[in-house]
Amino acid sequence: MVCVYANASVKAGCEDAFLKAAETLIRHSRGEAGNISYHLCKDPSEALKYVFMESWADEEALEKHMNMPHFIEAGKNLEPLLNGGLDIHKLDAVL
Repeated sequence: MVCVYANASVKAGCEDAFLKAAETLIRHSRGEAGNISYHLCKDPSEALKYVFMESWADEEALEKHMNMPHFIEAGKNLEPLLNGGLDIHKLDAVL
């Protein structure tokens, strides 16, 4: 299993647009083959900090996800709403 988390710092005044774009991305991604889970979490201590948390069956499923039209479109839609883009981390599940 491959896990991904991506930290997002949303620009002030852009939270509603960010949540709308994230909801579309997550809805489509959850339906993909190989997706185990896909969530957006909010940092309770920082109002505009979010974390995308995803789990994929394997590297192949993640690669397919990153080439899906909805993923590419989401990147274009999210980029102008963020301070500095996404800080993405990929991990291999151990246990």
